[in-house]
Amino acid sequence: MLTVNKFIADGKKVDYIFGDLTDIPISESACGELWEFMITILNSSFKILKPNGKFMTHGNGATSPESLELYEQELAKLKPPVKYTKSKAFVPSFLEDWYFYHISFATTDNGDA
Repeated sequence: MLTVNKFIADGKKVDYIFGDLTDIPISESACGELWEFMITILNSSFKILKPNGKFMTHGNGATSPESLELYEQELAKLKPPVKYTKSKAFVPSFLEDWYFYHISFATTDNGDA
């Protein structure tokens, strides 16, 4: 987070961010330390993302649809608004289908996004 916070302070923007710090927490609600950490990462990342940039991340396994839904609810709360696509692929080392997200600003007129 030191680099991200420095970029925020310096007004630097990037084209792409790949969030590979943690999986989407498997829980009944979007609360607790892991969710707070993930939400902090999302909010900070979009402060340094260029208007046409993309935030890419892995979600979790297809066997945890409730957690994926909670994550998507958190995405819907981001300001400025974002849009996303998700894809599913079999990950041999996990022995299951896994979801991946591409997230970008809903509009490209977010000059200070």
